[in-house]
Order: sequence, then structure tokens, then C-alpha cells
Amino acid sequence: MANTRRAYHHGDLRSALLEVARSLVLSKGPRAFSLTEAARQVGVTHAAPYRHFTSADAMLAALAQDALGELLPSLRAAAQAPDPAPALARALLDFAEARPQDHDTFNLAGLQHTDHPGLKAAGAACFGVMVEALGDAGRAAALWSLAHGAATLARRGALDGLVPDDARLAAIEDAARHIGAARSPSTP
Repeated sequence: MANTRRAYHHGDLRSALLEVARSLVLSKGPRAFSLTEAARQVGVTHAAPYRHFTSADAMLAALAQDALGELLPSLRAAAQAPDPAPALARALLDFAEARPQDHDTFNLAGLQHTDHPGLKAAGAACFGVMVEALGDAGRAAALWSLAHGAATLARRGALDGLVPDDARLAAIEDAARHIGAARSPSTP
């Protein structure tokens, strides 16, 4: 007698798992989901995700890597602005606001870029655009830190009711202009 049970075939299981993981990160946070939960929501066995990801951290790193790849064109466009520093800061802030699950994955998952070469390379590509636009790695790091900190405070509601959004954004752009205009220690 032939087995009438059909094998499950998803087509693009990796993408489906990542999409579910994005949703879980948005609703529960980056540390409140598991590969088992993602598999359950996709409708595959709990072992199926391990064909694509060695761990939950590997899935989070893949989410972060994909998101950085999607951020890169915005940074490239901002780098072409006449005054790139505030444009780059705004691109980072806009991305964090539009993609809070990715922002949370970058910031709250505790991922070490050195443990995930693809994530490290994606981050380096974004950083490289900023370095090229600003002419200095120190200024690029300062600008990324400014935007990261501002986005994190906004995401957590730390400044809600304390600073109007327009005043906060104007101050961030002004600080970014100062970072972009700062002379590097090696500049005479």
C-alpha cells in the first residue's frame, strides 16, 4: 500500500522563516522568539529551520544582514546630498522609524558582528558609504552613533513629551552638520 501522505514542500522556506521572524521580533522583541515558534507559524516541523539557520542568533543575524542591505541604497542616495551628514543621519532615522523590527534586531538582539561574517560585511558596506561621504571614519562612527542613539531613544519612548519631534530632529540634523564639518585630527 502506497503512503498517501505528501511531503511538505514550501518553495522558499528561508524567506518565509525570515518574514515570520520579522513579525515575531516586532510583536515580541528579538529575544522572545525561537526557531521552533517560527517553524510552527510557517507550518513546518521544528527541525526544518535548521536547514537554513544553525541557531536563533543565526536567524537574527540574517534578518539584520538583509535589513542592512536594504538600508544601503538610502545611505548611498543620502551620501550624494550637498550636505551629506544630516542627510545620512536622516536616512538612518527614517529607516529605524519605518522598520522598527530591524532596528530592534540591530540593537537589542545582542548580536556580535564578528560571529556573523555576512552581517559584518553588510555593516561594513553601510559604514563605508558614510566614511566616503564624510571623508573620515571617526566622523562616520560619530554620526552613526548619534543616529543610533537618537533612534533608540525614540523607539523606547524615552523623550516622549519631553522634546517635540521637530525640535529633536532639527537638533539631530544640526549635530550631524557639526560632525560632518569637523576636522579630523590629521587635517592641518
